[in-house]
Amino acid sequence: ELFWKGPEAPTPDPDLWELLEEVHKGRVKIGARLLDLGAGAQSAFPVDFPLSVATGVGLVPEHLQRNALLNDWQVQDLNEDATLPFISGSFDAVLCSLMLPYLRQPETVISEAARVTDKNGTLILSWTSDACAGKAVRGWRSLTDTQQVEMVKGLLLGAGMHESSLRVDVSGPTAGPKLYIVSGSPAPKALAQKAPVVLDVVDTRTLMHLSKQKQKIQRDRDTQKEQDLKPFRVRIVSPPPEKELADNYFFHPRTHCGDKVTIDEKNYVVSKVRFLYEFSGGRYKLDTKILEVQPTGRFETNQKLQSMLPKEKS
Repeated sequence: ELFWKGPEAPTPDPDLWELLEEVHKGRVKIGARLLDLGAGAQSAFPVDFPLSVATGVGLVPEHLQRNALLNDWQVQDLNEDATLPFISGSFDAVLCSLMLPYLRQPETVISEAARVTDKNGTLILSWTSDACAGKAVRGWRSLTDTQQVEMVKGLLLGAGMHESSLRVDVSGPTAGPKLYIVSGSPAPKALAQKAPVVLDVVDTRTLMHLSKQKQKIQRDRDTQKEQDLKPFRVRIVSPPPEKELADNYFFHPRTHCGDKVTIDEKNYVVSKVRFLYEFSGGRYKLDTKILEVQPTGRFETNQKLQSMLPKEKS
């Protein structure tokens, strides 16, 4: 008991902990409602990630109070009472980090975790191969690594996770502790493979690097999609004076100079496209998209007048 309720929470291998953070970040959507089961002073999740809710269930109130991620928490010993006080489907992501080896009722805990997971959400379970032998339950210690993975997969399926959504990741140096991550969702995975994928990487740093690369690609895609869906402000720049229209307008996201557009049944030509950014949350975000346009006839006139001007000699 002192092991869990002392002034400091147990500290896992820092490389594996960082890797687990990266995996979690890559599988949780922005604005998600997150539940961290077995939470302590630090969750395996970046504190600056935008979540709508971050709830923790743990043993030690002093640890939960220090957890910078959580905006809500409660003290509960899942070995004494595994029933979670949340309505079904309350969370988009449920994490159970490095706790499985110490659960006396893993089936009940996983069943409850699955119950409170949204039908399109994800449940992510993890553990390491170097779990504290003095605290891990006897049944867990008697299983091989492969048997542990198969048992967890079976418990997820029994709790209602869709077979096609199951994913197994194994990583870590062969000479040191390994990190095991098994996840699933009540919803089937689109274009799922026939069997869960087991990814075994010798070098934890390598997998972390690949994970970050994949997440960057996904973030870039999400950013591009967000920009594409943003409407345009329209400014009529000729004839003077300039006039900005009150409404927002949706045009093709790749609209560029010279394109013809119709606004309120009038024809215009785009003379300039402007993107205005603001610095927020440590990065620049697109704030406003502006199309500067001219009536078609005016644009053509301006072009002819421009062509009549003497060209500068180089």
